[in-house]
Amino acid sequence: MTIEQAILEKVRVLSPEKQQEILDFTEFLYQKFHKDDSKQSLPELDPIWGLGSNPIKLDINDAAENHDLYIYGSES
Repeated sequence: MTIEQAILEKVRVLSPEKQQEILDFTEFLYQKFHKDDSKQSLPELDPIWGLGSNPIKLDINDAAENHDLYIYGSES
């Protein structure tokens, strides 16, 4: 019998309220141990991440000096 089968066997005999507690706990564990996956994609969400990827094509020659302009649309 696999671990998954053993867990299912025990969960099936519990009340719906206890099954919900188990589901809540497994969702908590899932979130806790899968946080790192979302952090790995975070740089892609950062607007400055791709700024220097192709500066000639984007016609950007002063990104270091005017990065706020290119990221936020203003020079502040």
